[in-house]
Amino acid sequence: MDAGLEIKGGEAIARADTAAGLRKKELVSIHQFHEFIFKADEHTEDADFFYNAEVLSVLQKNVWSYVSCTGCSQKVDKVGNALRCNKFVSPSVTGVVRYRVEIAVHDSHDEATFVVFDNQMTKLTTRTAATLILEDGNGGTRDE
Repeated sequence: MDAGLEIKGGEAIARADTAAGLRKKELVSIHQFHEFIFKADEHTEDADFFYNAEVLSVLQKNVWSYVSCTGCSQKVDKVGNALRCNKFVSPSVTGVVRYRVEIAVHDSHDEATFVVFDNQMTKLTTRTAATLILEDGNGGTRDE
Protein backbone atom coordinates (compact mmCIF):
# COMPACT_ATOMS: atom_id res chain seq x y z
CA MET A 1 0.00 0.00 0.00
CA ASP A 2 1.27 3.48 -0.74
CA ALA A 3 0.75 6.90 0.80
CA GLY A 4 -2.45 7.12 -1.25
CA LEU A 5 -4.19 5.54 1.71
CA GLU A 6 -3.51 8.53 3.92
CA ILE A 7 -6.16 9.26 6.51
CA LYS A 8 -7.39 12.83 6.33
CA GLY A 9 -6.39 14.92 9.34
CA GLY A 10 -4.62 12.04 11.07
CA GLU A 11 -7.51 11.54 13.48
CA ALA A 12 -10.13 8.85 13.60
CA ILE A 13 -13.06 8.19 15.84
CA ALA A 14 -13.56 4.43 16.02
CA ARG A 15 -16.73 2.71 17.12
CA ALA A 16 -17.44 -0.90 18.02
CA ASP A 17 -20.77 -1.60 16.30
CA THR A 18 -23.28 -3.99 17.80
CA ALA A 19 -26.50 -5.47 16.50
CA ALA A 20 -28.38 -3.88 19.42
CA GLY A 21 -27.45 -0.40 18.22
CA LEU A 22 -26.10 2.62 19.99
CA ARG A 23 -27.17 2.84 23.64
CA LYS A 24 -24.97 5.61 24.93
CA LYS A 25 -22.66 8.02 23.17
CA GLU A 26 -19.60 8.37 25.36
CA LEU A 27 -15.97 9.03 24.50
CA VAL A 28 -13.67 6.52 26.22
CA SER A 29 -9.94 6.01 26.34
CA ILE A 30 -8.20 2.95 24.96
CA HIS A 31 -7.37 2.03 28.57
CA GLN A 32 -11.06 2.16 29.57
CA PHE A 33 -11.94 -0.03 26.60
CA HIS A 34 -9.30 -2.61 27.58
CA GLU A 35 -10.64 -2.65 31.15
CA PHE A 36 -14.14 -3.34 29.82
CA ILE A 37 -12.89 -6.20 27.60
CA PHE A 38 -10.82 -7.83 30.36
CA LYS A 39 -13.72 -7.69 32.84
CA ALA A 40 -16.32 -8.91 30.33
CA ASP A 41 -17.87 -12.34 30.64
CA GLU A 42 -20.76 -14.17 28.97
CA HIS A 43 -23.27 -11.98 30.86
CA THR A 44 -21.77 -8.69 29.69
CA GLU A 45 -24.04 -6.79 27.33
CA ASP A 46 -22.88 -5.49 23.98
CA ALA A 47 -21.64 -1.92 23.99
CA ASP A 48 -20.45 0.76 21.60
CA PHE A 49 -17.21 2.60 22.18
CA PHE A 50 -16.03 5.90 20.76
CA TYR A 51 -12.37 6.88 20.76
CA ASN A 52 -10.62 10.08 19.84
CA ALA A 53 -7.27 8.74 18.69
CA GLU A 54 -4.51 9.75 16.33
CA VAL A 55 -3.73 7.26 13.57
CA LEU A 56 -0.03 6.43 13.84
CA SER A 57 0.27 4.09 10.88
CA VAL A 58 -1.40 1.64 8.57
CA LEU A 59 -0.03 -1.83 9.29
CA GLN A 60 1.00 -2.86 5.81
CA LYS A 61 2.24 -6.35 6.65
CA ASN A 62 -1.31 -7.68 6.60
CA VAL A 63 -3.72 -7.91 3.69
CA TRP A 64 -5.47 -4.56 3.26
CA SER A 65 -8.31 -5.66 0.98
CA TYR A 66 -10.42 -8.70 0.19
CA VAL A 67 -12.98 -9.77 -2.41
CA SER A 68 -16.49 -10.11 -1.00
CA CYS A 69 -19.89 -11.27 -2.17
CA THR A 70 -22.04 -8.39 -3.39
CA GLY A 71 -25.06 -10.06 -1.76
CA CYS A 72 -23.79 -10.50 1.80
CA SER A 73 -20.32 -8.82 2.04
CA GLN A 74 -18.69 -12.07 3.25
CA LYS A 75 -15.30 -13.00 1.84
CA VAL A 76 -15.56 -15.20 -1.25
CA ASP A 77 -13.29 -18.09 -2.22
CA LYS A 78 -11.83 -18.49 -5.68
CA VAL A 79 -12.57 -21.95 -7.08
CA GLY A 80 -11.02 -22.37 -10.51
CA ASN A 81 -12.18 -19.37 -12.53
CA ALA A 82 -15.27 -18.75 -10.38
CA LEU A 83 -16.04 -17.17 -7.02
CA ARG A 84 -17.84 -19.12 -4.28
CA CYS A 85 -19.76 -17.60 -1.36
CA ASN A 86 -20.43 -19.91 1.59
CA LYS A 87 -23.66 -18.06 2.41
CA PHE A 88 -25.20 -17.64 -1.07
CA VAL A 89 -24.89 -20.94 -2.92
CA SER A 90 -25.07 -19.77 -6.51
CA PRO A 91 -23.15 -20.60 -9.68
CA SER A 92 -22.79 -16.90 -10.49
CA VAL A 93 -21.46 -15.01 -7.46
CA THR A 94 -20.27 -11.48 -8.16
CA GLY A 95 -17.39 -10.13 -6.09
CA VAL A 96 -16.32 -6.64 -5.12
CA VAL A 97 -13.06 -5.45 -3.54
CA ARG A 98 -13.48 -4.15 0.02
CA TYR A 99 -11.15 -2.70 2.65
CA ARG A 100 -9.87 -4.62 5.66
CA VAL A 101 -7.16 -2.43 7.14
CA GLU A 102 -5.30 -2.64 10.43
CA ILE A 103 -4.31 0.73 11.85
CA ALA A 104 -2.18 1.60 14.87
CA VAL A 105 -3.71 4.40 16.95
CA HIS A 106 -2.70 6.43 20.01
CA ASP A 107 -4.98 8.36 22.38
CA SER A 108 -2.23 10.34 24.20
CA HIS A 109 -1.88 7.60 26.84
CA ASP A 110 -2.16 4.20 25.18
CA GLU A 111 -1.76 2.56 21.79
CA ALA A 112 -3.94 -0.06 20.13
CA THR A 113 -4.53 -1.75 16.80
CA PHE A 114 -7.94 -1.46 15.19
CA VAL A 115 -9.32 -3.34 12.22
CA VAL A 116 -11.24 -0.97 9.97
CA PHE A 117 -13.58 -2.39 7.35
CA ASP A 118 -14.93 -1.07 4.09
CA ASN A 119 -17.52 1.64 4.90
CA GLN A 120 -15.46 3.24 7.65
CA MET A 121 -12.23 3.13 5.63
CA THR A 122 -13.96 4.65 2.60
CA LYS A 123 -15.12 7.52 4.84
CA LEU A 124 -11.57 8.04 6.15
CA THR A 125 -9.83 7.91 2.77
CA THR A 126 -12.67 9.29 0.60
CA ARG A 127 -11.97 6.48 -1.91
CA THR A 128 -13.29 2.96 -2.31
CA ALA A 129 -10.90 0.01 -2.18
CA ALA A 130 -11.58 -0.73 -5.86
CA THR A 131 -10.67 2.86 -6.83
CA LEU A 132 -7.46 2.69 -4.82
CA ILE A 133 -6.45 -0.57 -6.52
CA LEU A 134 -7.04 0.97 -9.94
CA GLU A 135 -4.98 4.06 -8.99
CA ASP A 136 -2.20 2.03 -7.36
CA GLY A 137 -1.99 -0.62 -10.04
CA ASN A 138 -0.52 -3.40 -7.87
CA GLY A 139 -3.73 -5.01 -6.60
CA GLY A 140 -3.14 -4.92 -2.85
CA THR A 141 -4.55 -8.39 -2.22
CA ARG A 142 -2.66 -11.57 -1.44
CA ASP A 143 -3.71 -15.17 -1.84
CA GLU A 144 -4.12 -16.94 1.48
